[in-house]
Amino acid sequence: MADFGRDFIGRDALLERANNQRRTKVTLEWNDEDAAAVMHDSMFPANGTPAKLLNMPMPM
Repeated sequence: MADFGRDFIGRDALLERANNQRRTKVTLEWNDEDAAAVMHDSMFPANGTPAKLLNMPMPM
């Protein structure tokens, strides 16, 4: 996080980069039943091999 209202070394380069972003913010929407099935299978495997852990998204 940077305060662009203050002067600091590299401010102009960071400001230019912030204004010319090539990335797009997107939202990931999970299917509730699928996510619940993966979580259930990671704790109670049906065929003896548990599913890998499903990481829940966390904001900064």
